[in-house]
Amino acid sequence: MFGLEFIMNLRQVTQTDLANILQVTPQTVNKWVKQIRRIPDSHKNIIGQSLSIEPKFLDRNLTPQEMVYILSGKWLEGGEPSAVGLTLLQEEHEQLQEKHATLEERMKKVEKESDSLFHMSMTLERYLYTIEDESMERLAKDLIRSVERLQSLVKGNTL
Repeated sequence: MFGLEFIMNLRQVTQTDLANILQVTPQTVNKWVKQIRRIPDSHKNIIGQSLSIEPKFLDRNLTPQEMVYILSGKWLEGGEPSAVGLTLLQEEHEQLQEKHATLEERMKKVEKESDSLFHMSMTLERYLYTIEDESMERLAKDLIRSVERLQSLVKGNTL
């Protein structure tokens, strides 16, 4: 999870709240959260002071260890993990599982399409050798090249 988004969720600060603190537009904060634009260093320091976070954590994706480190202020309540800490880590875990499942599904589809295109290419190639007519042979070669280009496109889109 992106650091700025993580700490805003943890501190229950909205993008509008943060925009008001920094005297910027909510759209600017949204671009930072979505990682469209970098957070200026001057704003990182103000955010860090306002939200009690080290500025270095604001503009990058956090590791689980960093999340626990950040949560350490809220992590334990009376010797037990806090609901906030557990909820945030559980949400992050579920998001990672969903991303993993989606990537696996996409890989299977690409592999299946690639195999299908390979078999089609092999069939066309075998067919090419049986063609006597020169114009038909040219057409078959064009088809093989098209299938090979499709194969390379599919392989190029593999994660």
